Amino acid sequence: MLSSTTIERPPGPSIANLRGMREDPLGFPIEMQRRWGQFIYSPVGPGFRPTFFLFNPETVEQVLVTRRDNYVKSLVLRRLKAVFGESVLTSEGDLWKRSRRLLAPAFHRKALMQYVEAMDRCTVRAVDRMLAAGRFPLQQHMMEMTLDIAMECFFGSSAAGVTERVDQGMNDILGFADLAIGTLVQVPTWFPHPRAARFRRGMRTLTDVVNELIAQRRATGEERGDVLGLLLAARDDDGSALTDQEIRDEVITLLLAGHETTALALTYTLFLLSHRPALVAELRDEMAREIPDGAAPDFASLGRLRLQDQCFKESLRLYPPVGIIGREAVAADELEGWQVPAGAQMIMSIWAIQHDPRYYEEPWSFRPDRWTEAFERDLPRYAFFPFGGGHRVCIGDAFAKLEARVVLYRVLERLDLMPEQTDLPPMNLAVTMRPSREVFLTARARR
Repeated sequence: MLSSTTIERPPGPSIANLRGMREDPLGFPIEMQRRWGQFIYSPVGPGFRPTFFLFNPETVEQVLVTRRDNYVKSLVLRRLKAVFGESVLTSEGDLWKRSRRLLAPAFHRKALMQYVEAMDRCTVRAVDRMLAAGRFPLQQHMMEMTLDIAMECFFGSSAAGVTERVDQGMNDILGFADLAIGTLVQVPTWFPHPRAARFRRGMRTLTDVVNELIAQRRATGEERGDVLGLLLAARDDDGSALTDQEIRDEVITLLLAGHETTALALTYTLFLLSHRPALVAELRDEMAREIPDGAAPDFASLGRLRLQDQCFKESLRLYPPVGIIGREAVAADELEGWQVPAGAQMIMSIWAIQHDPRYYEEPWSFRPDRWTEAFERDLPRYAFFPFGGGHRVCIGDAFAKLEARVVLYRVLERLDLMPEQTDLPPMNLAVTMRPSREVFLTARARR
């Protein structure tokens, strides 16, 4: 309910100040929080809409959970429908519920258990490539590996030619997605801009690949429990099947949104661990206790790697692959005593909240030991939300965590990693949060 009294806008940056957001999209929210507090207003944001920046976990929870029916995906994300179509990432209402229902079985525990072998097989191939290279670009190798895993687990295909085409298509598309997110106004796909031209080429490439995968599966008549199989077998209440376009939207979304975020999370985790040989030794001791020497990891044994889980959580806290999330107010609301008009954009900086000293001692330090059961119990629910939250939490979060367990196990089991630099380069924030330049490690065989 809105108060009957007139409520002024909360403090915040002027339009001129907002140049700092473009120049430093990660540091500027933290500076805003320091200067103006926990609930900040800007008269102009995406689409020239009034915009609010939220830094209190309790307020984030209101937007994502308590009052979720009043907040839909942000204007910025809706711009990406040119990329993702009406998929589980971008759709709303009954259409979103349908997508979520159809995809959910592919991410249930039973399905996840079946993915471990394929994840391990793809990781072993990636480790072999790192060893062969010696000195290798970390992010590039993580991208190649997670794409390999996604193609094999989701679609039953990781043939080199197919994967290379998908990789090229995704690079073309993501460049346009970054452009769409980084501007105040909508950039149409027909716009005479090099990134728009590459986007059109990338969409043609991915559409051709997905069409081929669909045709091959239909030709063989093989029934599989992977994502492609579930989508092909899915039926609505009236018995109708999904159209090829609907299947393509979901497949492309999972490829684009699924593999890059996990690759970035692994990039940051392995870089951090490469500087801490004593911690790596503890991780290997834990691995030796839980997984017999020479044995392939399985779902149960991976779940017992508590220290590894702490390291991955701390990496996600320090370097969340998605730095911000947004929502749009459907109707007027009131948050923290301030009036929020309909259409306002709500920006929640995962990066800033997960570096808040109110919740994290030494917030800029890599301290996996902080993640005790007592610490997690006392931590506000939305002081740590690298996968988003509420009913729109990332559908693949459990898949990503399992993939990270497999990869970290195999890499640490077989390789010693030596870094070339002390710190990560500055971050670029667009669809995801990426290093501004490549990070190199050197790999040596342990045995």
